[in-house]
Amino acid sequence: MAYVQVRGSIPIAWAQVPNMHYVPELRIDVGASKERFQTHMMRMIDEYNEVVAVNLINKVKYEKPMGDAFATLSAQMKSPNYHYVHFDFHKECSRMRWDRITLLLDELHSLNNRFEFYENKANQSVRKQLGVVRTNCMDCLDRTNVVQSELARMALEWQLRDSHLFEQTESVSAFPLLRQMLNNVWADNADFVSCAYSGTGALKTDFTRTGKRTYLGALRDGRNSIERYVRGNFFDGERQDGIDLLLGTYRVQPGRPFARILSTEARALVGTMYVCLFMLAYAFFYPRNHSWFGATNIVFVGAWCMVLYL
Repeated sequence: MAYVQVRGSIPIAWAQVPNMHYVPELRIDVGASKERFQTHMMRMIDEYNEVVAVNLINKVKYEKPMGDAFATLSAQMKSPNYHYVHFDFHKECSRMRWDRITLLLDELHSLNNRFEFYENKANQSVRKQLGVVRTNCMDCLDRTNVVQSELARMALEWQLRDSHLFEQTESVSAFPLLRQMLNNVWADNADFVSCAYSGTGALKTDFTRTGKRTYLGALRDGRNSIERYVRGNFFDGERQDGIDLLLGTYRVQPGRPFARILSTEARALVGTMYVCLFMLAYAFFYPRNHSWFGATNIVFVGAWCMVLYL
């Protein structure tokens, strides 16, 4: 038996450009996305027969333009085998109300049941999966993994009931060892994918591992978020270079295999950053009026911190 899910980025031409802010600059090109979007989704329909695109990003503020673009392009899809669902994960599950994921699962229930799952007996296919759920958030890491783990749990329960290993009313939660094994598989998967992409473990894995959101898990997420910020702005270049090389975006030039061409804007940004860090270090080791907390030194440090932030 097998149950297939798809984890995929929002199929729109977009980029997040590091700018030293906690939230990077978001650039979207909807005009250049229509043909790519249609091609991608039609290929998925050809391969999987029916597709439900589940969008988990916020409906407000920073992520809103992405959601609007996704919804607009989805509305232009004419295929009856394409379905679009937008579930604002952070709004619906705010204040530790993670049980509200069931709202999304209930919405997907009828479609998911129609898709069924794949089954093979004696090397013969006796049942085929007739569609897939394609899940995304912004980076397809944390929110996506939580939802996919819940869909996997539902599919496993369905398969076990169909095999008569579970009664129709039994669930995975009634078997702690099985539940723990399933949770750990998905939490480990989240961590490995996140480490490859962002350099840290995944967020929200306390829920994936235990089925509950905890304050300790929230603190751990805060630490990982800070580390992602530092890595994304200062140490992510080599990872991005590797991805560009693997995808063919960067072509190695004979004699200059690792040549790096920075734009004037990038050079100015890097130079400004180094000047700011130097001046802050100078203020630490040689404070004005020989006092770290003197008014002059505080103004000096504050001014350079403002330059670094902007």
